[in-house]
Amino acid sequence: VVRGSSAPAGLFFNSEVLAEFAALVLVWALLRPRWLIAGIALVPVILCQSRIAWFTVAVALIYAWPAPRWLKAGAIIGILGAGVATLVVLGPDKLGSAGERIILWLAMTEAVTPMGRGLGWVQTVLPIQTFAHSDILQLVVEIGWGAALILAIPIVVLWRKRGNVAERALFVA
Repeated sequence: VVRGSSAPAGLFFNSEVLAEFAALVLVWALLRPRWLIAGIALVPVILCQSRIAWFTVAVALIYAWPAPRWLKAGAIIGILGAGVATLVVLGPDKLGSAGERIILWLAMTEAVTPMGRGLGWVQTVLPIQTFAHSDILQLVVEIGWGAALILAIPIVVLWRKRGNVAERALFVA
């Protein structure tokens, strides 16, 4: 399945969803360690060229890194700085894409209703984009404020410090 770009999507809706899912598996597999699974999960993350997938992996691995908090905070600030720098280095195409996403996100925040607009609403109203380029925002727009219950799951897991480091890093991702 190929939708919107030449990047592979496999059985997923698009290549970004494939890369985001593979990033979650990659984080878990690197920290367990399960090298074969990590290698397999690394392939779609590389092929799909999803910046958010790489950012997700980096932040989750920094969370799992046994270092002082100030050093972790510095690493995350460095990653954010590198992300902004890539927009400048990669040129006007990526800068334009970032601008489009900001406009899209602002429009989606105006579309939020308490009860949600229904699953598939974003794809229906945005036939060219087909998704909101923000899983959390799309969840809130389509499901409404009930999405807060779903989004609370990782927060509760992290707060209660359940599971091992690999599982908690997965929730961070």
